[in-house]
Amino acid sequence: MNQTIEASGIQKKNLLAETGLARNTLFGCLSGKKGTQIDKIDAVLLAVGVDILSLFSEKPPQPADPADFVDIPNLGRARAGTYNGTIDICISDHDFENWEGPFMSVARDRLKRGMRGVSIRKGNIVSFEIVGDSMLPLFQEGDFVFIVRTGEWSEIKHGDIIAASLDGEGLLTIKLFDKIGVLRPVNPSFPLIRLSDYEKPKLFGRVFALERSF
Repeated sequence: MNQTIEASGIQKKNLLAETGLARNTLFGCLSGKKGTQIDKIDAVLLAVGVDILSLFSEKPPQPADPADFVDIPNLGRARAGTYNGTIDICISDHDFENWEGPFMSVARDRLKRGMRGVSIRKGNIVSFEIVGDSMLPLFQEGDFVFIVRTGEWSEIKHGDIIAASLDGEGLLTIKLFDKIGVLRPVNPSFPLIRLSDYEKPKLFGRVFALERSF
């Protein structure tokens, strides 16, 4: 399995976030610990784009086809702290379908898990680096979040994590959405944000995946 992971190009330190497994469980898979459940091994292989059945074939496992990965526009940093309009770029100024970089390469199967049936199209998924600590312990500064773009509030459910522009100009904050029109931080040290306090709040999208380095 270690050879398979090396062939995929994915660093082992990123596999915890990719698989969602506990650290001890992941290391048990990588070390060949007896008694490791097959579904845990399958989760590791899925993260690197390899079919578990290939391990039992006569041919050595092959790295994933590049077509199985998607290049996601990386738009800079988004504020998960007290809202003050801080972000590296203004999102309203950019055409994401023709984004020239930088990108993050992510396994297509991983993205499908949180898409709620939305098809993966060029420009409809973007990524941001988290800045601030209002979403601790869920998000940490330096995490990367993936966002499926939508401007329709009707598509957002109570408890979803959203990226929204409170000034309507494209400067983002990331918070939990409450059905009563409130954006909530996870960290109780930070105040609630009431959408009614802003003239032109604009939804940018829904956070559905996370990548964290260890």
